[in-house]
Order: sequence, then structure tokens, then C-alpha cells
Amino acid sequence: NMGLIMRGDADLATALADTVYQAYTGTDDFEGRQVENTRALASLYPNAVQLVTLAESDIQSINDLAGKRVSVGAPGSGTELNARAVLESNGISYEDFTPQRLNFNETADAIRDGDIDAGFWSVGPPTSSILNLAATRDIRLISLSDEEIANAQEEEAVFAPYELAAGMYDGMDEAVQTIGIPNVLVVNAEMDEELAYQLTQLLFEHTDELIAVHPAANDTTIEFTMNSTPVPLHPGAIRYFEEMDVEIPDRLRP
Repeated sequence: NMGLIMRGDADLATALADTVYQAYTGTDDFEGRQVENTRALASLYPNAVQLVTLAESDIQSINDLAGKRVSVGAPGSGTELNARAVLESNGISYEDFTPQRLNFNETADAIRDGDIDAGFWSVGPPTSSILNLAATRDIRLISLSDEEIANAQEEEAVFAPYELAAGMYDGMDEAVQTIGIPNVLVVNAEMDEELAYQLTQLLFEHTDELIAVHPAANDTTIEFTMNSTPVPLHPGAIRYFEEMDVEIPDRLRP
């Protein structure tokens, strides 16, 4: 998605905040291919890193992944980027387990069929593939400890503690502690200012329609945008927020 924005092949795209920041600054996975023309309209909602296994599994923590078969997400996906950051910041490398690069539905099917032991999702909860898995098999979501979350935050500043509520999935009797990563609506800096203004206005004046589609949109607020956006806003978005008398942090001004 960030490559599409860089080349002007897409007018707008959604990407995880750590990916957006790395692209904008030309760091980590984007070293040598900086996407300086990145601007944001808003931060939409947080993805939650969700590590799932079967209830009968002996996996109780990320340390128990050693020697297991684990899906880390589709190749090059935000899920894989997040999973790797969480694991490596806590001293766990791909050499410690057998990584499988599967998409969400493939991961759910592989867990259900016993082809893998656990899988990572980084997506706005609740997500359909985990809901479907929980409807057919008893599952367990793995919590991260306070220390593991702190270690992950040292690796990626955009990570924040996030609690998956009890009852989110069938058989999930207790809340699960994990991390959240904002999804950012990004555009090319060359987007017409009036268009960027109208898109931002449309988004924030019709969030009720988004919430009716998916509860993750409850987090689509101006406050979330101001607190969570990792790159400068487009001037058209800034014009809308100024009309709403929003205090815009200096770091969000180009």
C-alpha cells in the first residue's frame, strides 16, 4: 500500500502506523525507499495483535511458541511486521519455531485442522476468521505480560497496550492483554486540498454508518487521530480539523 501511494498508483490507502512511519522516514523495512510524499487524513481504528491457539494446546505464553509451528501472517503483511516486532523484542526469533506465512483464513483453517499450533492476527477485533474458528473449535487467546508489552513498545513506539474484552470470541471467558497499532488513512501529498478536506469531513460526519458495519469504528474519532497518527496530516485534513476547533500537534503539521 505504501508503494502504491509513493508511485501515485493509489489515491488513498490504509496501512498500519508502524509501516506508515517506517515508509515516511525510510527506516527498517523501507531503508532506501523512503515515501516522503506520505500524508494522513486520519487514524481510523487500532489493530490488535491476536495470538490464537486451541484450548487443548500447551501454549500459555509467547515463550511457549518454541519448537512449534506458528503462522506469522501473509508475506510482507502488517501482521508479520507486528508479530516479528513483538517476538524479537522479547528475545524470540524465527529460528526458535517453524514460521508459516499464511493469511487470516488460511491461519484459522490450519489451526482448526491441526496443521499449525498457533497463529498471529493483527486486525481490528473481533475478526471474522477467528469468530468462525471459535465456532468450530475451542480456542485460547494468549495474553502478553506487562514486561512483554513494554519490550514491544521499546521496539515500536506506535504500539500501545490494548485489552481484548472477555466474551469477544466464543469460549473467551477472561479479558486478554495485548498491543494495539493504529490503522492510518494515508494519501499522496499531491492530493487536491479540497478533495482531502471533503474526504476527512465525510469520514468524521458519518462514523455512525461505519460503526453499524463494524464495531472497530467506535475508535474512529478526532481524538484518536490527534493522539495516534505518526506522520503529518494533509493540508486539506488540517483545514477540516481547524474548522472543528481542534488543537493540532505541531508534529502533525507538514
